Amino acid sequence: MTNNNETSIEAAQNDLTQSNDSMKANKIYGMFGIARKAGKLVFGYDTAVSLIKGNDAEILVILASDTSEKTKKNIIFECEKYGRKYIEYGEKLVYGKILNKKEVGVLTVTDKNIISYLKDNL
Repeated sequence: MTNNNETSIEAAQNDLTQSNDSMKANKIYGMFGIARKAGKLVFGYDTAVSLIKGNDAEILVILASDTSEKTKKNIIFECEKYGRKYIEYGEKLVYGKILNKKEVGVLTVTDKNIISYLKDNL
């Protein structure tokens, strides 16, 4: 039988976990904003494919989790074909808000330090 104290401890732990997840997400999204201002973040399917195929520099492709299956399939195919790294994280509307667009499903980061930070924190 649980008492009110145990229930409050569990609720506090859940709140703390949610708070930590929210802080982590804010830092990740903040890093996207920094990358954008530095000119090291581009968005869109065509731009991503162009960078995947033609760029020797390190890149990281980020797919919003709610991007269409066809887009995910095509981007993942290109990344695997050219040995590029990709991750699935976030949502199109959130990316759109960060980038002052309606929705953005595909982001590409072109700065190795930002890529390293994202890999370590995602």
